[in-house]
Amino acid sequence: MNATTLTSTDLKKINRSKVFENIYNNKITSRQTIATDLNLSLPTVNQNLKELEEMGLIEKNGLYQSTGGRKAQMISCVHTARIGIGVEILKSISYISAIDLYGHSLEESSLMLQFDNSEECFRKLSDWINQFIREIPYPEEHILGVGIGIQGLTSQDGKKATYAEILGATDMSLDSFSRYISLPCILIHDSEAAAFAELWHQKDITDGVYVSLNRNLGGAVILNKHIYHGQEARSGVFEHMCMVPDGKPCYCGKKGCIEAYCSANSLKELIKESGIDEDFNSFFNYLRHGDKIRRDIWTAYLKNLALAISNIHTVLDNDVILGGLVQTYIREEDITDLYHFVREYYPFPLHNFSIKPGICGERSATIGCALYYIDEFLKGI
Repeated sequence: MNATTLTSTDLKKINRSKVFENIYNNKITSRQTIATDLNLSLPTVNQNLKELEEMGLIEKNGLYQSTGGRKAQMISCVHTARIGIGVEILKSISYISAIDLYGHSLEESSLMLQFDNSEECFRKLSDWINQFIREIPYPEEHILGVGIGIQGLTSQDGKKATYAEILGATDMSLDSFSRYISLPCILIHDSEAAAFAELWHQKDITDGVYVSLNRNLGGAVILNKHIYHGQEARSGVFEHMCMVPDGKPCYCGKKGCIEAYCSANSLKELIKESGIDEDFNSFFNYLRHGDKIRRDIWTAYLKNLALAISNIHTVLDNDVILGGLVQTYIREEDITDLYHFVREYYPFPLHNFSIKPGICGERSATIGCALYYIDEFLKGI
């Protein structure tokens, strides 16, 4: 929009957006601080505060201590003024979260259901989503939409699954869900949603490679603070890069994919092949207490992961962010070992390269799916 063509309505909207953004970013502020920060007159600030309060987006909550004059009123964003709903559909269980304007989880639930790409399954999932929305203590008119994360690739417009072999749902339509849900809906690749959650909460990330170490491995590319989707929304599908020619079988039908060596399921297989029958909690408990067998298993897994990271880094010269189930067990010493192994595989010196853990946990995909609508809303105020 050219500055010379701005109408008074346009200018009012721009000022309102600036005022809200200032309050949102500062968490708690005062009208004088807003006026100073934005170089706006107090009458202009007051008018925008009145409008934002009428919209239910901000609130006055207390007074600052006096510095000699009248006490300034504290102004903050109503973090629950709008809610995003995020859903993650896995093969045997689904998760749902209600997320506030700051990207924090307010309510969560899960549903044990074997996904089978049938009308009955879509109806059960939709009924569960609708029930969750009814039961959370927030009015439905404040809920922006439902982001549905799937283990698979989606079309650019989020209306179709273009590749979802794990779920057996390639070519699944968004309409399978949205016909039963009154709110706006969109399908999102779960790994990209998880990466978006990390990008949202780690403001220092500009470029990076996100690797999700969930039951099935996933990935995403972050460029200039955006998820890079690629020409056909297939960017970041690192799990199907061949790491060991003619190696272990992958669900895609090929052999030797990174998925078969670096996913949480592949770590479970390594544990099982060693004659151990236990869950990750037990495995890592023994590992941290110095068990040699489990140390050898873990080292083998880290070396596989290091080779994958080295290969990815050869193509994308960016830092790596780890997320997903396995990442929740990773400690600082594991990152150090992993970095050492990457250095052994990588053909060039590593000077400014880092591997860092994500901060959103195992449910980062549900957070990211909900943030799709939160982000859209914040940009439109």
